[in-house]
Amino acid sequence: KLKAELKTTTTELSLCREELKTHAEHLSKARQVEKEHSSLTSQCAHLTEEVHHLKEEHMKINQAHINAISDLQNEVDGFRKDEARILKDAYVRNLLEKLNEAEAVAEKHAANAKGAIALLKRERAMNKQLRGVSSS
Repeated sequence: KLKAELKTTTTELSLCREELKTHAEHLSKARQVEKEHSSLTSQCAHLTEEVHHLKEEHMKINQAHINAISDLQNEVDGFRKDEARILKDAYVRNLLEKLNEAEAVAEKHAANAKGAIALLKRERAMNKQLRGVSSS
């Protein structure tokens, strides 16, 4: 009877050892999973910080881009004003040249008119003389 009990106990002990070995393997795997989880959690935290930093950099770059566009728009507006002023100045210069030309033509016409008036006066005087000569 003791032999049978010893055999049963030995079998139970052997089963317990197997179960203990299985539990030890599970525990080892659980510890490995826990280490991996901890490592992944740390990596996630690092990546979250990196994403936050990249978002801040992106916002700074966007603001710089907006500022550059605004500066360029101001520069374009300045160029447009300069261009309008230059075109207006050229237009005014052109008008002044035409005015000077018109004044020169008007002076020439005035001189021609004075000459024509003088000729007409001489012609009238001659006509008067001729009438005076023919009546006598």
